[in-house]
Amino acid sequence: MDLIRSNLEYLSDSTKLFFTPAGEVMRAAWNNNQTKMLWGGNGDIHPNAKGSYMIACAFYAAIFQKSSFGTYIISTLTQIEASNYQQLADTIVLNNLSDWRINTYNQYTDFNYSVNQSIVTFNNTSQNVDSLSWDFGDGGTSNNPAITHNYISSGTFIVTLTTYKGECLESKTKIISILTVGIDKHNDKSRINISPNPFTDKILIEGYTIKDISIFNLSGQDFSNQISFIYTAKGMEINTSNLPSGGYILKTKSFANFIYK
Repeated sequence: MDLIRSNLEYLSDSTKLFFTPAGEVMRAAWNNNQTKMLWGGNGDIHPNAKGSYMIACAFYAAIFQKSSFGTYIISTLTQIEASNYQQLADTIVLNNLSDWRINTYNQYTDFNYSVNQSIVTFNNTSQNVDSLSWDFGDGGTSNNPAITHNYISSGTFIVTLTTYKGECLESKTKIISILTVGIDKHNDKSRINISPNPFTDKILIEGYTIKDISIFNLSGQDFSNQISFIYTAKGMEINTSNLPSGGYILKTKSFANFIYK
């Protein structure tokens, strides 16, 4: 049993996956009471109904990290037998999660950042990932773990870090505010005016030709299909009558601003 466990730990660490300690549960049950046969017979490595039930409880506890105790499914066992095996499996698995590498190699996605005027330094703090990608909220992207990004306009931006592990994808979104920027070589953003703010049924954007408008709430939910817009003599008028009350990020390829209703 010690050699089997050692091999499983080696395989788990090599593949960065967790395992279910089915053998450890069987060993504990056998050591507790050697008068109860848990296998098909002497010299048989296959578990009987009791052993199979105990192992099933161990798998449930390991996969869902929840107690199997109390389930009404008892197969051919008595209620007392089933309850005892449930509690034994739960104790072995749930009281020693790190021994079975449960959660040890989970994909974890997060980042922090620091702002220096228009320059933001992003630091990836994710763990157990194969690759990642950044979306800086202003049209800029990167695949570097740590990156410095220069914003050319002031405003509020939705920054998204997406990580990949095998076939799994996770995203972490944070909202940053840029108050001071350098010279924008392409457009004079000082002439842009968004009004009113707070708004009710309409927003007017003056001073800039707007393209690819999108709007998100502060949880990152996209409400772009809830708005419509027309060009007027003063600028672009956005119909926001369908938006529920709350805070939003109004975003284009060139800038983003916080607005609320």
